[in-house]
This record gives sequence, structure tokens and C-alpha cells, in this order.
Amino acid sequence: MATLPTVWNGLTQTGVTPVITAAMTANLPNAPFAIDDPKGFNTPITATTRDLWHRFYENQMQINGSKNDKFAAWARSAARS
Repeated sequence: MATLPTVWNGLTQTGVTPVITAAMTANLPNAPFAIDDPKGFNTPITATTRDLWHRFYENQMQINGSKNDKFAAWARSAARS
């Protein structure tokens, strides 16, 4: 994927400041970035964000035969590609 899928319902949980909406997460480059970067989301690393699933079968799909390339595709934190 060239870009990451949009995060459903936004990056931050309801009631968390700063509010990071789903629209703000659209078309992010598929590359590492710091969530607390003042030039980016400027979200403290202590902020509650949407999390990846930690259930066995979903985790196996995310790991994808040790390629570790399906975390964005198989979680509630982002849309499926």
C-alpha cells in the first residue's frame, strides 16, 4: 500500500484531546512517523488511540506468514484495503 487506510472514527478515542478525525488520517504515506511530532498530529504518546487487535486469529492475519505487513489491513484501527 502506498498510503495507509483511513482510521475509522478517527485516531483518538472519543473525548480525547487533541481530536484526530478520520478525515485527518486519510492518505497518510505508508511510512514510519511519530504521533507526537509537532509538525504532524502533535498527539502526546500518552493519548488513548484506537488499537490493533490482539486476538489470536486476527493477529495471525496481521503477521501474514512473518511478513508483518497486514496490521493496517486487519484491524479496527483502519479500513481494509
